[in-house]
Amino acid sequence: MTSQLRGCDAMVEITTRSMNQSERDILQQKGRALGMGFAIVLTLLALLGGGFLSMLLRGIGQHLGPVSGQFGYWIGWAIAVILGAFAARAYFTNERKRIEAATLDLQSNQVEEIVVTGADVVEIGVDALEEPAIVFRLDGDQLLLMQGGWLFDPSIYGDDPERDLVDMDPEFFNGLRMPRSFPSSRFVVTRFPLSKQIAAIRVEGEYVAPRIMNVRYAEKYCELLGDCELLPGNFGSLEQSLQTAFAAQRIDA
Repeated sequence: MTSQLRGCDAMVEITTRSMNQSERDILQQKGRALGMGFAIVLTLLALLGGGFLSMLLRGIGQHLGPVSGQFGYWIGWAIAVILGAFAARAYFTNERKRIEAATLDLQSNQVEEIVVTGADVVEIGVDALEEPAIVFRLDGDQLLLMQGGWLFDPSIYGDDPERDLVDMDPEFFNGLRMPRSFPSSRFVVTRFPLSKQIAAIRVEGEYVAPRIMNVRYAEKYCELLGDCELLPGNFGSLEQSLQTAFAAQRIDA
């Protein structure tokens, strides 16, 4: 299936095809990594939170007597478990959805290839986000958001995944020299359509340096969005586009 949109001197073509084995391997690895991250963070929340509160309340209780100290110790662990459960639920709701979506991607056995040519691009100000995010204006009513530390992963662009950080060139957004510098005037994104995760980016054009655009509440809005999202809107309505997508994700949560 193929669709094309044209406008603002930019063009996007989206096709779907069957997943190959290397893409299935990537998706399975991503699913395992998400599940492992869930377990690690939950364990840290319990151990650090419980240990801190139990020792704090035990110290306070010991001023009243040994029994109060022991009582405070167990109360601290109980509070930590309760707070940890609420925090884990809030933090991992989106991760759970990503794992489920990745499973559905595997079952559907489909990937999307998004070919973008001549699109204007901005980088959301680094002071607003913990991870990098760039946005392409595909036409007057469509935006392509890419976000996450994976943007700095050389293997995404077909480069050596073991590349040393000292070899990265700060002149380019992704740290890679031509012909793998990104963003570029033409590129092909291979995306898992349901989990919105990226399998690969093939750079085919010249490097285009993104200009910085500060967006209010970008950190909040982007938190629930996928690695690669197609959104309605333009740069003038970018904040509203992110807010609308964020609200839709909250309803689905």
